[in-house]
Order: sequence, then structure tokens, then C-alpha cells
Amino acid sequence: MSLEECIRKMTSSVANRLSLWDRGRLSPGCWADVLILNPEIVIDHSTFDDTHQLSTGIRDVFVNGTRVLENGNHTSATPGVFVKGPAHRHHSLPPSLTPPVIPRTPTQ
Repeated sequence: MSLEECIRKMTSSVANRLSLWDRGRLSPGCWADVLILNPEIVIDHSTFDDTHQLSTGIRDVFVNGTRVLENGNHTSATPGVFVKGPAHRHHSLPPSLTPPVIPRTPTQ
């Protein structure tokens, strides 16, 4: 798989699947994080047992236009926001698509 295809699968493909049309792509009016890396030396060190290991080969990261990683060091900036997917937006769906409210009955 090409580097471009890997990046697409981690960005716009995921955003599209979650109906987040303004995320995951570098286009006017869209929100996206930018990662500057050296593809020759990127290594993911996390495992299923130890998930909090940083990757190497990643130089800079920008979140919402703010640098959060500079030359491999965290800048202490925290510009990210919690993104809610379509399950949290059902109130904006037309009535025909709104999930029904099923009353709960007490169990005996």
C-alpha cells in the first residue's frame, strides 16, 4: 500500500465514514491536523500491551493551525476539540430518520 493510500485511510476515509465532511482533508473551510514526518524512519512503537508509546520519525504536528509538536518535542499547546460524530447529531436528522424513543418498562 502506498504512503498516500495509508494517509487517506487514516484521515479523509475515516472522516467520511463518520459523516464528518469538514474533517480529514486539506481544503478551504475544512479542519485538519498536519503532520510533518520522514517516511523513511517513521516507526510506531506502541503495542496492544503498551499503547502509550510515541512514534519516532515525526518532526512537527499542527492541530487546528497550532503547533503542538516541534522538532519532536511537545509545545504544551492543546488546541484540539472533542469531535462528535453523527450519533450525537441525531436531533438534526429529519423526523423520518430520527431514532425512535422506546419507553422502558420496569422489570419484575
